Amino acid sequence: MSAQTLYYWQVTGTLVAFLPVLAGLLKYPKSEKSIRYFLGYLFIGLLTDLTGWYCYITQNETTNQYVRHAYDLFEAFFLFWFIAHTATSKYLRNFFSWALPVVVVFWASRFWISTVPMFKSGTQVVIAFGSALAILQMLEQDEQATQRPMLWMWLGTFFYCFSTFFLMGILGTKMAGVWYAHAIINILAYLIFTVGFLSIRQQSIPNSHN
Repeated sequence: MSAQTLYYWQVTGTLVAFLPVLAGLLKYPKSEKSIRYFLGYLFIGLLTDLTGWYCYITQNETTNQYVRHAYDLFEAFFLFWFIAHTATSKYLRNFFSWALPVVVVFWASRFWISTVPMFKSGTQVVIAFGSALAILQMLEQDEQATQRPMLWMWLGTFFYCFSTFFLMGILGTKMAGVWYAHAIINILAYLIFTVGFLSIRQQSIPNSHN
């Protein structure tokens, strides 16, 4: 794939990121607290992406690196926290709650030893595993699970983390140019999150785990 085509895919990924944010704002008054937090997470991700483009245009690579380091911690910490506060399984909630300090220490280790790839792949596979279990439990317990926005947030999270881990962690070291797939993964994940926000039909009952 040419550099120009990759560039267009990346631009498209950023533009599509506006969709779930706009859908979330549209449904904000009807959303439960945890869904509003997830909207905030997506908004910060969008701002980070826009900051990356600004740094690219201004050729400010140093600032971009600092922003990316900070966002890596925020993303992993938030998704661990999100699963800990929204999963129906007590064991799953406890595991992700106890793991939060480990996430911070793991992230900080990158400044002493080169653990950037390990942090991304490690946290993503754990998040994918946790979100998959949360999805399965909801499908078993709720016949109308597909109408619940939470299911779609977990599904989008699982798809993003698992796909990124598989492509970048496993294939990335063996296939040149595989990074273009990351833009496609982002686009599909954003579309799943958009469906989740649009599935909100009426005032949700506040999540009991918040």
